Amino acid sequence: MKRASRAVTSIVVLTLLLASLPIAAAESNGAAGNGPVIVTGTSACAQCEGIATGHDIAIKVAGGLNIVIKGQGDDYKAIHKVRGQGKTIAATLAGPLEARTNDKGQPYLEGEAASVQLASDPTPVTVSGTSACAQCEGIADKGHDVALMTDASINFVLKGQGSQYDSVHKVRKQGVPITAILAGPIVPKENAEGFAYLEAQVLSIQVSEPVTISGTSACAQCEGIAKGHDVALKTASGLNFVLKGQGDDYKQVHQVRGQGKKITAVCSGPVTGRTNDDGEPYFEVQVSSVEIDS
Repeated sequence: MKRASRAVTSIVVLTLLLASLPIAAAESNGAAGNGPVIVTGTSACAQCEGIATGHDIAIKVAGGLNIVIKGQGDDYKAIHKVRGQGKTIAATLAGPLEARTNDKGQPYLEGEAASVQLASDPTPVTVSGTSACAQCEGIADKGHDVALMTDASINFVLKGQGSQYDSVHKVRKQGVPITAILAGPIVPKENAEGFAYLEAQVLSIQVSEPVTISGTSACAQCEGIAKGHDVALKTASGLNFVLKGQGDDYKQVHQVRGQGKKITAVCSGPVTGRTNDDGEPYFEVQVSSVEIDS
């Protein structure tokens, strides 16, 4: 998940739920899965405001993005009647958002809404995903800024300063889960290869709560999962993880890994899908800690 294509599948939302490691999140203890994408902003008439042709509902999102919402049903019709009054509204999307331009060449986004309703005042835009180096990952042409890659394949290049930003900047290449609250306009850009990304200043940024996985211990090579006598974790749903780590806690579990102990590991990096020599899939991940469950 390095780059976003011109066909944008989903874009700036009030909240993007953390799912940068979908397999690990699904196996974690109480980790949230994907939820519906919701956009919140100020209502407008798309054609009256010069956003697009057609008197559809438009949502003007904090950061300067305009979204034209298509829909039907009583809730859509009710908002459509007051769309020109600058109401604060929230729309739950029913499908992907597509990037378009109007007759004046101005960009906007268009999508179908499953529901739309009046909402409270919009809060700052929050985005979550996996960290990266903007230039090293080929997201932006230059600048080793913090990049945030969402599970919807939307890439953000985040600008900032201060101790919070510096802390995340130091670990940006490690693919850690991060969450940022945006402070300024969200500017759509393209790199030299024509791949789209979004650039924004951040109000705050931090490493998100780590993802944990639980299961039964095993020896990766002895069980035929992968080469190397690393600690393996076999989940109840049949997924196999090869855990990479160090430290006293890892060494203690490593000594008894073949005994089928109940263990829990805290992931410190992205989960990488691999296949062994027999073509069987497994997942490899760095862990910051691993321990035997009581």
